[in-house]
Amino acid sequence: MLLRLPLRLVATIISIFFFVLISATTQQTFSKNHMQPRVSNALQVAAGGDFTCAIQTNRSVKCWGGNVVGTLGLGDTYYRGDDANEMGANLPLVDLGTGHTAKQIATGASHSCAILDDDTVKCWGEGTYNRLGYGNSSTRGDNPDEMGENLPTINLGTNKTALQVTAGLYHTCVILNDHTLTCWGWNPSGQLGIGTSSESTVNLGSGHTALAVSAGIAHTCAILNDATVRCWGDNTYGQLGMGNTTQLDAPSDTAVDLGSGRTAITISASGYHTCVVLDNGQAKCWGKNNVGQLGLGDANNRGDDTGEMGTDLPAIYLGSERTATQIVTSMRGDLDYTCAILDNGSLKCWGYNGDNQLGQNDNTNRGAQSSDMLNLNAVNVGTGEKVTGISIGGAHTCVVLQSANIKCWGMSNRGQTGQIQWFWYGMGDNLPQVDLDGLVATATPTDTNTPTKTNTPTKSNTPTKTKTPTKSNTPTKSNTPTKSN
Repeated sequence: MLLRLPLRLVATIISIFFFVLISATTQQTFSKNHMQPRVSNALQVAAGGDFTCAIQTNRSVKCWGGNVVGTLGLGDTYYRGDDANEMGANLPLVDLGTGHTAKQIATGASHSCAILDDDTVKCWGEGTYNRLGYGNSSTRGDNPDEMGENLPTINLGTNKTALQVTAGLYHTCVILNDHTLTCWGWNPSGQLGIGTSSESTVNLGSGHTALAVSAGIAHTCAILNDATVRCWGDNTYGQLGMGNTTQLDAPSDTAVDLGSGRTAITISASGYHTCVVLDNGQAKCWGKNNVGQLGLGDANNRGDDTGEMGTDLPAIYLGSERTATQIVTSMRGDLDYTCAILDNGSLKCWGYNGDNQLGQNDNTNRGAQSSDMLNLNAVNVGTGEKVTGISIGGAHTCVVLQSANIKCWGMSNRGQTGQIQWFWYGMGDNLPQVDLDGLVATATPTDTNTPTKTNTPTKSNTPTKTKTPTKSNTPTKSNTPTKSN
């Protein structure tokens, strides 16, 4: 029969047969291994544009995903997590220097910054526009001998140390030990907040200091010591929350109107929108809303005109009697989304969903239709699990669970979820934990939700890297600025 078919068709049939055979064998291998609980022991996760970093309970740092410009801090440009045998014990630690560990890590589109155990700051990855804070545009972490002792700490000023760091698209901000705020990097929209000053210190107003800060694509927002919010930078869509579209190159003297007597406890600046959790647990968002990222059941921007802030800005419906403890936003611009951890440890996400970053096992956007938030299901992160920490990147979401493990979902074209892209797991118990240490936990017969460490590593041989990354894998940045002389 095959002899009567064209040779090209015969070759195609044979190729499909072997692909299905190999895929079935691989799937069988994965299905045997991925259901075993890991022992990641994570404290914090930070999702960047196409990569992810985590601080483990011993304060060491591991990063995986895209790595064209050294964002993983491993002294090369190989992606990690997009092929088998690249996670777990085979994933190297980020070298922060002899004896040094991390307290906090922040990731931007293509750079990372960490506060070390001595409260100094180191940054690596793409260095254009001085986003790393070393006074030049040099990239760090993509070549050998650029990390560890060879990666200098950033000069924060005499007797100055860091309390919090945030990384935006092309800029970085740090709250210092005296609660002053300093920012560096690209500044065409005034996102550094320094006005016409040549200094890097942001003038927050008389008597005002910073408690929290968040950097977006081209705007920055801070919670001040009186729990009010100030924003500055790009305001094309009302993301500064001032009831207009006027760009500010320094913090406004007027606080964002959050509603009568309301103050903020957490804040997140995204591509083109901003979100806060209020002191009463309500969540509010303003700015661009083309895909429902504000969670208000429509696609109308908020904050770009009068009568849209304060009591006129609705709180997001999170469920009957549900409140929020943390809210985070993506940094993709036109395709942004938002996630909130609720008071019961559950998680809800809304906005753009082209890569299942909302965790609903589909590609349907949510938040722009009147019924979307009323019918929004919590993300299924696994039986009995609660979410204690979250970070979202360009199009992937990562959470730290109550079990101290990490799970990620959404786009994984460069391994940023820690799982091979073409293998579909689903959500809930079917979604594997990110393997950071190569250990698995064995559940006890009496309590399947409490894993017992076996302390037996299942290390596989470290593969010899033969693949050479090509610049064709470099993400296309529609938001990349054009330098002028």
